[in-house]
Amino acid sequence: MLRNVARLVSGCCSPCCPPGSRSAEPLPNVVVLATGGTIAAAAASDVQAGYTSGQVGVDQLLAAVPQAKKLAALRGEQVANIGSQDMNDESG
Repeated sequence: MLRNVARLVSGCCSPCCPPGSRSAEPLPNVVVLATGGTIAAAAASDVQAGYTSGQVGVDQLLAAVPQAKKLAALRGEQVANIGSQDMNDESG
């Protein structure tokens, strides 16, 4: 079971591929559209209880997960930088 999971994660589903090997196929292109919000929040200090949303940029968020580069060619685009409470479908 674990060997099959390793094959799926490595991108090879054939029983002949050892875990950790990768097929020669190019990685998919993935664009991460960042809108700010809680995932991009930061506090003024490590002990501060509150935080401000939308403080961390998309490039910094992508850099925090370097393993993702093994799964896709990632590119980030900051399309907004607001808290979710301020997000709506009104144009403006």
